[in-house]
Amino acid sequence: MDSLQVQAMNQAQDARRTTELTRIAAACERLECGEYGFCAKCGSDITPARLQNDSAVSFCLACA
Repeated sequence: MDSLQVQAMNQAQDARRTTELTRIAAACERLECGEYGFCAKCGSDITPARLQNDSAVSFCLACA
């Protein structure tokens, strides 16, 4: 691989990490506020199976 391709791949990986850290921080904030497990759009419960699959998810399946 040439250096430009490696650089682009590293930048993409950094962007994915930043996005994931942002999602986790938002989930922690919802947990502290007592809003964790509820859809950020409609307010309904997010199913436990969906939360088990991705604990940082913020929308129910209908709103996703």
